[in-house]
Amino acid sequence: MDSTAQQNRSEDRLILAIKEEQITVAPEGTATMHIAVINQTPDEDYVDIQVQGVPSEWITIDHPVVHLAAGEAKQVIITVQPPSVPQSRVGQYPLDIRAVSQSDPTRAVTARNVLTVAAYQSRGRIGVMLGSIHFSISPGSSITIPLLLQNRGLEEDNFRLSIEASQRGGFRRTQ
Repeated sequence: MDSTAQQNRSEDRLILAIKEEQITVAPEGTATMHIAVINQTPDEDYVDIQVQGVPSEWITIDHPVVHLAAGEAKQVIITVQPPSVPQSRVGQYPLDIRAVSQSDPTRAVTARNVLTVAAYQSRGRIGVMLGSIHFSISPGSSITIPLLLQNRGLEEDNFRLSIEASQRGGFRRTQ
């Protein structure tokens, strides 16, 4: 095989660049991702932009099909908007952004991102994620608060969880 054929093959590709490696959004919130799609082929092409890893109704793509001239790059904005809890779940989701050539579907590229859905996320070895930071409860009643605990350490561990409620701490009393 000659070097010209190798060079043509290495230049005959799509490139996907993502500005944000990790994004965080609260339930019912909105986050945007800025990606660049680069056509390094010698021909113009139409490229499909796809997002996998979360329900499709969470995703809006400003240009789901991008027309690219040879050597051209274009920006695409992806908006992520998870619904409120319990329709969505607090947690971390692997988000795969994919660009696929319409003229040659074997010419595709995938970039991975991490989406965190939480209104509150602690730092450190023990991770706590909450879907909301404000809760209302009437005197004498109970409330279920979904939360996600993560062991970010390197070994198995035990956790003890306790909750304190106070009016000054942001809990509201309804009458």
